[in-house]
Amino acid sequence: MINTVRIAGVSLEESVRYGTQIEQLLLERYPGEIEHVWTRTGTAEVATDPMGLEVSDVFITLKPRA
Repeated sequence: MINTVRIAGVSLEESVRYGTQIEQLLLERYPGEIEHVWTRTGTAEVATDPMGLEVSDVFITLKPRA
C-alpha cells in the first residue's frame, strides 16, 4: 500500500487524476510484478479513519513469484 498526500483543498477531480497517473506508472514500471492496482481517495468507510480529498491510499496486489 502507498499513502499519498496532496495540498489541502485539492479538488476531487485532481485527486482522481493523480491517483490514475500513479496506477498507470506503477503498471508500466512493474508489468510482470503487479496483478491489480487501485486507489481509494477521501473518507474511509470506517469513521475512525477520517481522510480528506487530499489523502489517497494506493493498493497493490502482486503476482505470485512462481
